Amino acid sequence: MEKKFSKILNYLNLLITIFFGLAILYLIYRSEFHNNGEKIYYYLKYYLILIPLFFFSISLFFISQNKREKILFITCSAIFSFYLFEFFLIINSGYLKKHFFFDDRTRYEIYIDEKKINQDTIVSTNPIFFKFDYNINYYPLSGISKFNTINCNENGYYAKYMSDRYGYNNKDKLWDLDEYSFVLTGDSYAHGACVNYPNALSDVISSLSKKNIINLGLSGNGPLLQYAVLKEFFNYKKAKNIIFLYYEDNDLSELQEEIKHPILKKYFDDENFFQNIFKNQHKTNTIIKVKFNDTLNVLKKNKEDGFMIPSFFKLQNTRKFLLKISGDKENFESIVYDKETLSIFNENIEKVLLLTQKNNSNLYFVYIPGFNRFAKKSLLDDFDHLNYKEIINIIENNNIELIDFYAKMKGLEDPLSFYPFRGFGHFNEKGYKLLAEYILNKISENN
Repeated sequence: MEKKFSKILNYLNLLITIFFGLAILYLIYRSEFHNNGEKIYYYLKYYLILIPLFFFSISLFFISQNKREKILFITCSAIFSFYLFEFFLIINSGYLKKHFFFDDRTRYEIYIDEKKINQDTIVSTNPIFFKFDYNINYYPLSGISKFNTINCNENGYYAKYMSDRYGYNNKDKLWDLDEYSFVLTGDSYAHGACVNYPNALSDVISSLSKKNIINLGLSGNGPLLQYAVLKEFFNYKKAKNIIFLYYEDNDLSELQEEIKHPILKKYFDDENFFQNIFKNQHKTNTIIKVKFNDTLNVLKKNKEDGFMIPSFFKLQNTRKFLLKISGDKENFESIVYDKETLSIFNENIEKVLLLTQKNNSNLYFVYIPGFNRFAKKSLLDDFDHLNYKEIINIIENNNIELIDFYAKMKGLEDPLSFYPFRGFGHFNEKGYKLLAEYILNKISENN
């Protein structure tokens, strides 16, 4: 009996050693191959934990059975308890619901399935796709028109819409109007990522206000692309109010790239430069089709799976829980942009303001915070992160009506509940509703 028990202990000890060994191999793969050794500083803490545990498990083979029995019992009990708790957190976080009961197809797979139903189907292909195409003589500022357009999946389903006559996410009949109560510009938050009608921001604003709104937002549109689209719009239609979305995580980096493109730079430099995009939708359609066909192979290779095994073994949810009850948050890298970028942003927003004033429109600047502000801890002061203070000062110094959604969200008891499954991404339906309500309340206060 004693020999049998000793053999069981040896097997158990071997399993623990193999577990730590495989964890180290996976760590080496992530650190040295997947990330090309560029994030060693991030993985160092895991090396410092796993390597001593691996050698400790080996050392257990050389101690007395009595001591080994006690140590293995404590070790196994601790490991089992941690992973049982991790499994409990996964179930309660909605992770299983998201990854086992919701749509887990890649964009390429859903594209193939949708195309069987409607040949005029495309995966959202937007102006951002052309930011490095410096030799083109026409820059599309919209998507392809009258196509079943597949957007993104963060809430467990793929958001889709039928693009209007100019390639935007609107009901087509809206373009029959000559003037609008609201025009919405921005990136993916304006575009409608990743929700369906009637939950996109423009839909909710229209529903709550009982007024018409035209949505000119597209994923990836930075401040200069927004200005270019507005120039074209005011050359064609009128609007009483412009809602200009600014997303802190990437709008300045997008501006840095946009200003380098020769055609977008013309919009910036020359007040009278236009491409007459609303009369040249056929050009846009042709260019978008070519670009989409060029990216199909990339979509085909892209594996957009929600693989949960590594995060489970890393006790990701347990670590987040412990950080939460300790009152601490995981650190994340903060970015501060240079004065030149801020100067370009200031000049761009001045041009937007002047454009709206010339067209007798009211301009509202909406500041949207990034997810990490609520999930992690910035290494910089709250007002320094992503030049928050400078951006706010620029808007206020230009006497532009500011709608600071960060000021709203940081006062919420549970801001993560407004994101898909409390994880990184755009807002969920609940988040877009809150944003729409806040925008309309602020506009109402100023009128």
